[in-house]
Amino acid sequence: MRLMLFEPDVYFRLLARYNFELLPTVGVALILAVGLLVLSVKPGTLGRRLIAAGLAVFWLWTGLVFHGLYYAAINWAAWGFGALFAVQGLVLAWTGVLRGHLEFGYPGGARGWATLVLAISAIAGQPIFQWLSGAPVLQVPFAGTGADPTVVFTTTLMAMTQHRVPRHVLILPALWLVLAGIQAWLLASTPGVALIAAGFLGLGLVLGRPQKATAPTREESEP
Repeated sequence: MRLMLFEPDVYFRLLARYNFELLPTVGVALILAVGLLVLSVKPGTLGRRLIAAGLAVFWLWTGLVFHGLYYAAINWAAWGFGALFAVQGLVLAWTGVLRGHLEFGYPGGARGWATLVLAISAIAGQPIFQWLSGAPVLQVPFAGTGADPTVVFTTTLMAMTQHRVPRHVLILPALWLVLAGIQAWLLASTPGVALIAAGFLGLGLVLGRPQKATAPTREESEP
């Protein structure tokens, strides 16, 4: 029984065309992702909002451009996926940029090193695997413009928080990790499965450790 709407090679050719046609944007997004990771080590108040804004842009772009303009050509469900990504982008903008409730910051210790490794793997893991295996590098999604690495990058940065992460911010990333894990398995994509595993580890770091409640903003603390 056929479990997918398209053959694996059709999907990989689509990724290659998407990355090639939007190569400058892909490059800028990767540079921005590295910048957000560096900023997350010691962000400050403005830096935290900038990180949330960057993540929001990643989700909005991936939803509207990748899902809406490219992936929908081979998968009718991409319209729904695109809507979910756009919603998550707005959630990140509201929660992290406007309300300042995402307290990014390097946690230090083993947890800090783990989150750094996972975030770096979200940015560079799949491209490096493709390059080492001799496969076309453009046939994988990239952080900031591709769905799976953007979700994994987001969950790992969420693990770099000083206070409890609002649970509503995690609902759609967790849902996508499940869906993407199933697709990576159906595509027989070893780097894809590894990437999703990194995402679940990042999500576990967010959920598995007691955190202080989110600090109230100045507006909320005023009578």
